[in-house]
Amino acid sequence: MDFYLIASEIIVLRYIGLHFTTVS
Repeated sequence: MDFYLIASEIIVLRYIGLHFTTVS
């Protein structure tokens, strides 16, 4: 259960990071 939450958080952070990099 915890692994799923951690994986989801990492994916979200990475997605935001990519979006931020693209925008900036």
